[in-house]
Amino acid sequence: KPSPAYPRRACLDLAARGRASARAAGRPTKMALSEMRVLPCCGASCFCFWLIFACIAIPLSLKSMQEGQYALGLSWVTQQIGDEVHTMPGMKMVGLGNMLVTFPSTFQTMMFVAEDRKTCPGKEKDLDCPEVVRPLVKARSRDGLEMSASVSFQWKLMPAS
Repeated sequence: KPSPAYPRRACLDLAARGRASARAAGRPTKMALSEMRVLPCCGASCFCFWLIFACIAIPLSLKSMQEGQYALGLSWVTQQIGDEVHTMPGMKMVGLGNMLVTFPSTFQTMMFVAEDRKTCPGKEKDLDCPEVVRPLVKARSRDGLEMSASVSFQWKLMPAS
């Protein structure tokens, strides 16, 4: 019978005696909520949370850079381009949510010509082609005469600049 001065303690004593008799009889026992250890449970929960977070965050923080490219880091939080130029190919740790903005390291050709041709029929974007073709550059003189200029040039980004 629980004591009125210590009802909680008496209930715990009764529960402990009931489990002891169940163990002696070979029956499985149930742990009461009040007997659960808080610190180990919180520690195990925190460990599991950080383990799952790390398993997701680390792969999302890695970006690859191919041969023949330069890259600049783009911060997700500030939307600013970093100063460091990545020139070596391979895997780069850029941080969670950040990315690499890549540029070709080879000479690229830009042409403003009268031809209407596509230089890379299999490619969807002009950035994937070594040559970019655009229509003629048109302008007017002070007299109002129309002029068309055909221009072509090659350019290459320098990693030091």
